[in-house]
Amino acid sequence: MGGLLLISDDLTRTGRLARSLGPARRCTVHDLYDDIAPAELPDLNVGDVAGLTSEPLRATGAPFLFLT
Repeated sequence: MGGLLLISDDLTRTGRLARSLGPARRCTVHDLYDDIAPAELPDLNVGDVAGLTSEPLRATGAPFLFLT
């Protein structure tokens, strides 16, 4: 199980979001502009980006929630 993948263009803001979700769910924060894809497939992708023109990553078969 891959947990929750938070894709972000602002790692500080998304880090606060991950901490506010608490320890019950495993979260990984991924930089939207990082060239290397996350190693583990998540159960859920959440895009937390400020710019609506950003192209978030998406794992095959994983649900995607886009926060603006």
